[in-house]
Amino acid sequence: MTGSTSPTLLVAGDSRVDAGKTTFSVGLLATLSARGLDPVGVKPRAGHDFWYDHDDFRAAAAESRLYGKDARRLAAASDRGLAVRSGPTPGGSSGSENGTFEPDSNVSPGSINPLHRLWRPTPGRTGMLGEADRTFLCDRIGRTDAADDPTIVVNGAAEAAGLLPPAVEDRLPLADAVRVHDVSEFNAVMAESYLPVLERFAAAVAADPGPTVVESYGDVALPFDAAAGEGDREGGGHDGGGSNGRGGGGGGNNGSDVDGNGGGNGDDVPAIDAVAVVAPTRVRIYDGDRYARACAVASGSAREGALEEHTDVVTSMVEPLDAVALPALPAADRDSPDRVATAYADAYAALLGAV
Repeated sequence: MTGSTSPTLLVAGDSRVDAGKTTFSVGLLATLSARGLDPVGVKPRAGHDFWYDHDDFRAAAAESRLYGKDARRLAAASDRGLAVRSGPTPGGSSGSENGTFEPDSNVSPGSINPLHRLWRPTPGRTGMLGEADRTFLCDRIGRTDAADDPTIVVNGAAEAAGLLPPAVEDRLPLADAVRVHDVSEFNAVMAESYLPVLERFAAAVAADPGPTVVESYGDVALPFDAAAGEGDREGGGHDGGGSNGRGGGGGGNNGSDVDGNGGGNGDDVPAIDAVAVVAPTRVRIYDGDRYARACAVASGSAREGALEEHTDVVTSMVEPLDAVALPALPAADRDSPDRVATAYADAYAALLGAV
């Protein structure tokens, strides 16, 4: 426990879809805001499906942008954007000696979500990244603010096969998009473009004065390791952006003992103070440091060495501090961060008590 009054809190899920992470996150933001703490919520990677989430696509594409409902909800529930640097940034370091960070009054879905992927269903077809029955169409890389110059990466193989819906071609700025046609090309763009964006975003979260709520995606344990996008095998894709490769890690670890001295987070890696792992009907609360060490152990294991660390693997290595039941909520309550804050008050008390 750190005792921080401006913590960085991770919200992860123990199932690939519909765990309730975003609902939990917006209620947590409302709870922190009610305490006068000026929080921001972020989602490093996200994605949605052109078919199943078509309203989300249309809402963003009406602005010629690509983002999803989760980022929109997090932005709406945040009191501010991520802090931005004032002063010089020599060498690209995030250290305070190179300037100070001041809260940004502007917050938009794209500013808190630097990587977003658009999919479509393709029954009976394996996508370029090895995904079964669906194909990635395009990614947005970069925050829609001063931190990055957003780039669209198009699946050229899907485009050549006629899988790119006309609405995508008409509504998104694809004329200058980067096109990739196979895994080798994708991995090259990953190393050149995706990883630097994710690294800059991790550094921005690490430098933010907090409190910061970080929502992971799918059932990935931790969304911040730079190796998360390394695409080092040709087999599988994943939900929500990035590529294949290892996913979370949180600080060095010199052995396989979660309770051992694992090193620590670098200056550009956010230190997580406490973790909420959300599932339908319950949330489990974890100490941030021990959870990060478990992520580091998982990332170095034979089973997980080339894959993102999934939550069930990480949580099998560390005992929760608490488990709190979550009541079912009607849609009207789920859509209101303040109502979620009231309904999940016991869970938020347990999470903030773990800081």
